[in-house]
Amino acid sequence: MSLGLLALAVGRQRALAPLSPPDLAFFHQSTWSATQGLGFAQTALPFDGQTLLGCIHLSLVRLLWVPVYWLAPHVETLVALQALAIGLTALLAGSVARAAGASAKLATAMVLLAGLHPMSVGLATADVRPLVFLAPGVLLAVLGLLRDREGLVLLGALAVIAAREEAVWVLSALLPFALLRGRAGWKPTLALALGIALAAALPLLAWGRLSNIAATPDHAAVWAQIEAGSRGLLRDRGETVFGLLSLAMLPMALRTPFLLLPALAAWAYLATFSGLELAVTGEPGVHYLAVVHPFLLAAAAVGLGRISWWPGPLPVYALALASFVVSWSALPQGPGWLMAVASPPEDAQALHRLAAPVAASEGGVVAEPRLAPTLAGRTILHVRGNRYADRTELPGLVGELDWALLDADGRHAEGRPAQERGWWREALEDEGFTREAVRSGVERWARER
Repeated sequence: MSLGLLALAVGRQRALAPLSPPDLAFFHQSTWSATQGLGFAQTALPFDGQTLLGCIHLSLVRLLWVPVYWLAPHVETLVALQALAIGLTALLAGSVARAAGASAKLATAMVLLAGLHPMSVGLATADVRPLVFLAPGVLLAVLGLLRDREGLVLLGALAVIAAREEAVWVLSALLPFALLRGRAGWKPTLALALGIALAAALPLLAWGRLSNIAATPDHAAVWAQIEAGSRGLLRDRGETVFGLLSLAMLPMALRTPFLLLPALAAWAYLATFSGLELAVTGEPGVHYLAVVHPFLLAAAAVGLGRISWWPGPLPVYALALASFVVSWSALPQGPGWLMAVASPPEDAQALHRLAAPVAASEGGVVAEPRLAPTLAGRTILHVRGNRYADRTELPGLVGELDWALLDADGRHAEGRPAQERGWWREALEDEGFTREAVRSGVERWARER
């Protein structure tokens, strides 16, 4: 299952179908810079920071990517690490179920359910997002609480802290379960372990950007839109389907209310008020509801071991199969991403060939978003569509370039980003660039030699 998630994630990148190419290019370029002794410098996202602590989000897990990327310096390495993290989350869900008293067969069924859930598949294939690494941390902390292992609790909490600045809220949501663990009773040392971890996360609060998770500064205005009927209570119909499938785990999760209730409260809040990046796999991204998913999995896994009347593993296997079908149908290219590992689609192959001379060069480049992640192993990388706020800076940026890969026919550019495409062309022509080749709607420009 983990290998399948990995193949889907890598295949999506090989097919040039990432959810958010500029973000993926940002993480690739900054990680490459770190391996070159340049800190976490990047030019892919002009509005983000040039250092690990100066970025919009604080994700210390990026430090752990560096040695792995140094061994295999490819964007697919980063994508694969995220898929493996979700595979680990599924295995931990099975271990949690076993620690809670479930049989080996039920625990195996829980592993499949956790790994094949649409949210898990979406997270595994969602480019590179540090928020995803909350999932294994939460499951590991819950496992430590069940097994009375303070070390596991601290290790899981440290993983949460490393993932994102929202660690304070995530660890706080674990406190009710740590203090009131049902028939296991209260373990002061376990609560203390989680308290120490929570205190360790408090410096993130001083970092000052914890409001990122809300993504909606004016809650009253959003509620007024809902009351006026200009938008639904929940942001998206597809996201509601994800929510209903998640709630299909309720018979198991209801036995663990102190994990389930924080998850349901967070899901209701984010699905109503958060304005960014929906949860389903066919939408622009898998983002804030990644905070909720590990709590739902953990609640279901713990509850599975507490239900004496549960008829056996077959219902869980059936739910896992339903999850697999929904996940597969939600993926825009279905099994095509698996096949793309060995043989990308014809259009992607043509674009890979077009970009090959650029990838082999160390010069600066401006590229279409879908091509930018692969080309990010360099000091200068600009993404077409991210610079349209200031036309006057483009001539200076072109002076640092050796290559350009721009949309030739406008199929992938609209509005202001499309206008920026014309500005890049003008600046390239003024600098003496020539257009060398055009394939699959993308043109390659090179500096005259």
